[in-house]
Amino acid sequence: MKHWRSLRGIALLTLAASLATAGPTPRFDPGRVAWRELSFKASKWLITARSDVVFTTEAAAELQEAASRSPAPSRLTPGADQAASVTIVSRLLGRQSTYRAFFDPTGGQAYAAFKHNRGRKPYRKTFWFTADSASMRRAAPADRSERNDPARWSDIEDVRYALEHPTPTRPVVESTALFYLIAASSLEQVGDVVETPIFTGREVALAIMEATAAPMVKARYTRLENGRATRVKAREAALEISVRATALSDGNEPLKLLGLKEDIRVYLCRKRRIPLLLRGRMDTVGSIEVRLERATLAAMDFAPSD
Repeated sequence: MKHWRSLRGIALLTLAASLATAGPTPRFDPGRVAWRELSFKASKWLITARSDVVFTTEAAAELQEAASRSPAPSRLTPGADQAASVTIVSRLLGRQSTYRAFFDPTGGQAYAAFKHNRGRKPYRKTFWFTADSASMRRAAPADRSERNDPARWSDIEDVRYALEHPTPTRPVVESTALFYLIAASSLEQVGDVVETPIFTGREVALAIMEATAAPMVKARYTRLENGRATRVKAREAALEISVRATALSDGNEPLKLLGLKEDIRVYLCRKRRIPLLLRGRMDTVGSIEVRLERATLAAMDFAPSD
């Protein structure tokens, strides 16, 4: 056991040194993100999961309103045009979870995150970020009488997480924003890699997004663009992106995307940078594919040629 711990410590030190000497801080370009809303579906063993993803480009006013309702001792305050958001609503086995993250669209810096779980064990989590910490408040019903009235939930827990990692000048991103970060990143060709510190809910890990292949992917979805609906049924050129996280401490909080974890693969349409397919493992069913069903694109002065 001591030998294993020693090896793990050496590995963590090696990883920290690698991150500290990595290339320039990743920059993300919101102009590369053509989509505004995505709907996904996964089915296996008579179990169906659905998820909707919404990207909002101008979210500073909403963030300020949320801050007025849920003040934190300290938090980062973005400029008027420096906040975007991603909202993910997932439904599985009668449970619904809503996650929303606010962040800097060019640097990725997390500002706040809100998580609301409805189901057998409902709760709400609110995260406010500074450059080196995340303050979390968790609220849940103390008994059955409070269950249907979130305003009365009295089981309150406050926790502060230190956002420790080897390169404090790099902003920490929040995992809910991964859909945006992948599409807005510089990943273009096989071999391209983007690395960034990421907050997974309790700790900071190193997120590694790597373009590993360029396959053709069977696409079956409805595309809404400039008020017109088009049914897409074709094989589209995609970029396979491996998404993984490596611990920077002794913790082991997994990185998740739409409930997937362990060897997550995102297949990004190369022309429009829309995620057509995701693969990974889900706690309930094991290995599974999550397929795009619907994509709403941003209004544009011109549309890419088909």
